[in-house]
Amino acid sequence: MSTKKTLDPYQVEGANFLASRNYAALGDDMGLGKTGQIIVASDMIWAENILVICPAAARPNWYREYGDFSVVGNDEFKVCESNSDLPSHKMIVSFDYARDNFEMLSKFCPWDLIVIDECHFIKEPDAKITKAIYGKHGLVRFTKRMWLSSGTMAPNHYGELWPMLFTFGRTPLRYDEFLHRYCHVKKTNFGGGFQIQVMGSKKDLAHEIIAMLDGFMLRRTSDVLNDTVNELPQITFEDIFVEPTPVDLSLHASTFEASLGSPEVYIREIEAMAEKVETVLDHAIETGDTAYLEGIFNSVATLRRHNGLAKMPELIKQIQRELHNNEYEKIVIFGYHQDVIEGMREGLKHFGAVTLYGGTAPKKRQRNIDKFMTNPRCRVFVGNILAAGTAITLTSATEILLAEWMFTPAPNQQAIKRVWRRTQTQPVRCRFASIANSIDEKITFIYKRKAAELAELDKQQGE
Repeated sequence: MSTKKTLDPYQVEGANFLASRNYAALGDDMGLGKTGQIIVASDMIWAENILVICPAAARPNWYREYGDFSVVGNDEFKVCESNSDLPSHKMIVSFDYARDNFEMLSKFCPWDLIVIDECHFIKEPDAKITKAIYGKHGLVRFTKRMWLSSGTMAPNHYGELWPMLFTFGRTPLRYDEFLHRYCHVKKTNFGGGFQIQVMGSKKDLAHEIIAMLDGFMLRRTSDVLNDTVNELPQITFEDIFVEPTPVDLSLHASTFEASLGSPEVYIREIEAMAEKVETVLDHAIETGDTAYLEGIFNSVATLRRHNGLAKMPELIKQIQRELHNNEYEKIVIFGYHQDVIEGMREGLKHFGAVTLYGGTAPKKRQRNIDKFMTNPRCRVFVGNILAAGTAITLTSATEILLAEWMFTPAPNQQAIKRVWRRTQTQPVRCRFASIANSIDEKITFIYKRKAAELAELDKQQGE
């Protein structure tokens, strides 16, 4: 069966792997062309009724890739942009659409194939999206085949694999049994009741996890490109430190709405949050216990936004200088907060800056991506690290700046792979921006150590 694009040998292997299985996972590293492999495999099994569930930002990409890779093209595919869109026999939908409409989708037709792209988002057993996909009445019960895809199957610890492993019969253990077996856990008294808190993975049991995945998941790292003409170029990582600029509270009133609108109360709140985070970070560095990091991420939202705004002016000046001096052609900047992202865009608007975050309309998302990829005057892309951190390609840039980043490594790695991926031909530099002598430095230290821990599973799979 011929396709419009030619797959590399390792991709042909991946397509054959999927096509030979009703239920399977493709865990290739980011940038190795998982989408193309899945599409070719769907042609190989002559799938008629196809449902692709993916992050919202990835919907246009899936539509285009079906046009590029499928022998039947993408004319029959419907890209659903709102919950009011009715189902079709070939459709591409967001996780939110699938969560809110899974009953309608389950009754629409027997699906030949359901694809779950970036399936690591389905990691919480009690979450609505998990029940919609994997539950007793979930979509997995109404399809002949379900193929999963992610470059980071377990972003934080082995316990996040349980919904997938249990659903597809790879483990008989219940969730709490699985956590006690494969994770370091402790009981905490929260809100008057005991909860299990995951402290990390039991790396000495990685071989058991790999045995469960054997025959179900195929994973290759970027090393596979060493055998092809598309070998990944070098990537270097740097930390840059900037002096904080006082945040103009009159311009960012929403930053301290929760503190009764008083600048004095706001400053006290920031100082209290900083002290809280310092304590948690010191504990994590000393003991290796990083469980609280993700938990406090939302609880210190005001502090994180404040630090992002404080870094922004100096970062804008530095990027302006670098672009004026033509030190590189294009740069991708990742942030988290919308006012930081919009502030960076405004400060770099003379370089054609475009943005992408959760509230960006679907058509505008793809228009901005295309503009950055093809227009030489559009030299800056500023994206939310979650909304723009998966399933898109930004390889027209060779420079990455993480103005803000997540407390756990997987989303940061996913974002970096938007630039450092297959089809990238030039060396890439990635910089993490921190405020000098701040919590950023400690978070960076913990991030690097956590990333090394998560790489252990890859290492053992390669042995």
